[in-house]
Amino acid sequence: MDLKILWLSKNAITELPDDVFYENEELEQINLAENQLEYVQRLMFADLENLKSIFLNSNKLNFIHANAFETNEKLERLFLHDNR
Repeated sequence: MDLKILWLSKNAITELPDDVFYENEELEQINLAENQLEYVQRLMFADLENLKSIFLNSNKLNFIHANAFETNEKLERLFLHDNR
């Protein structure tokens, strides 16, 4: 069984390594809302070709790499509200 939805909201996460989602190509939805993330690096969501929704709202984001979502061709929803 492949992981399709990953909810990590409200966990006080401050940072994630670039390869945190490596080999989870079937992910369609990632919820990282209401954490303490300050940045999104270029490779954080790399190779997640089936990703449709990313929740990054209610964090402390002040930097998102310009190419952070370049491989997420199916991305339909990106939630960024209520950040810094």
